[in-house]
Amino acid sequence: YSLVCLGFLAPITLSWSFGAAGAIAGVIPVTIGGYFVSVVDTFSWGLASATAAAASLVLLYLRVTALDRIAEERARAEMLATTDVRTGTFSRTGLIALAPSVAAAAELSDEDVGVVACLIPELMMLNANYGFDYGGEVLLTTARSLRSSLPERALLSRWSGDTFLAIMSGEPPPAAQLQAEVEQRLRDSGIALGKTPITVRIGTAEGRPSVTTLEGLVAEAETYAAAPEL
Repeated sequence: YSLVCLGFLAPITLSWSFGAAGAIAGVIPVTIGGYFVSVVDTFSWGLASATAAAASLVLLYLRVTALDRIAEERARAEMLATTDVRTGTFSRTGLIALAPSVAAAAELSDEDVGVVACLIPELMMLNANYGFDYGGEVLLTTARSLRSSLPERALLSRWSGDTFLAIMSGEPPPAAQLQAEVEQRLRDSGIALGKTPITVRIGTAEGRPSVTTLEGLVAEAETYAAAPEL
């Protein structure tokens, strides 16, 4: 019974310190017990207990490694579910999950919730003319340009294929100013050299978190972004 307990103590507790202490505490009394029992070979008991302790630590290692891999895969799956792989921004799902926290922060500081929608109207044409790899670079560069132009408190996501969406506590920057900054950063990046110039359309909306919804603010911002003129 002592050897069985010694063999499974560490993998059950999932603790290296407790497993090592248990191995030492198990080997010593079993070995000493073999010394006082005349019908038992002391060396054999000591070897058996040491083998059981070693097996216990090996099982602990295997179990901890397996659990670590499961945790890593789960974290990776959660990251992929909340992050847009192409641009590194939040995905639509990720932003929706964080929206209540933004609303709570705005409510606590007695501020509005601000929403910014950024549309790339030429993206479909750019994909058709220059390929999807170039379209992906346009998305990435636009995301970086928009991120640099937004307040630090803003959470940025790729809301749909050609649209980015940011939410923040407080008033969003003026749409015309933000659009000019993003387009200037796009020109400075040089990504459109020799190709069709890249433009964006930006719309903003804001409202009290207690009397409005994210869906309503998003619809309002997207309507302004899709309009021919700001």
